[in-house]
Amino acid sequence: MKKNNTKYLVLSALFAAIITVCTRFTAIPIFGGQGYVHIGDAFVFLSAAILPTPYAMITSAIGGGLADMMAGYTIYILPTALIKALMSLMFFKKTQTKLFSAKSIISSVLGTLILIGGYYIAEVILFGSFVSPLLGMLWNALQGIFSSVAFLLLAAAFDKAKLRDRFSI
Repeated sequence: MKKNNTKYLVLSALFAAIITVCTRFTAIPIFGGQGYVHIGDAFVFLSAAILPTPYAMITSAIGGGLADMMAGYTIYILPTALIKALMSLMFFKKTQTKLFSAKSIISSVLGTLILIGGYYIAEVILFGSFVSPLLGMLWNALQGIFSSVAFLLLAAAFDKAKLRDRFSI
């Protein structure tokens, strides 16, 4: 057993809680009842940049799923969990010392593409229409862009504060 397991479990629980809270309580409802836009994905990206991949995937799935459950979007819990886990999977290996890097920018773009495509596919399956989920793609793109920018700002701040070194993560 790795000696960092406890640290990763604690960080995972912390990130799952942050993702849940930031998704649920920064939510801006979309007119027409098509869900909401939020900043939680910035922390999905941040957890994916810091934690080992399996931990980040589980953390993101739990955080996103809990937020949908709390908001009453129970039909989206499973799709959200899968999409958030796949978004975390887009991040490169954690061997780099800086959180803000070209790899992080590329990873957040790939994560945003997973967000857009994942929810489109989920809504096609859930609602049986290829046309009605198209409007949601715009909102998901805006959410992904906003969360990517927020993630990159957080990553730059974490790098400046040398938090990876302080906490040996």
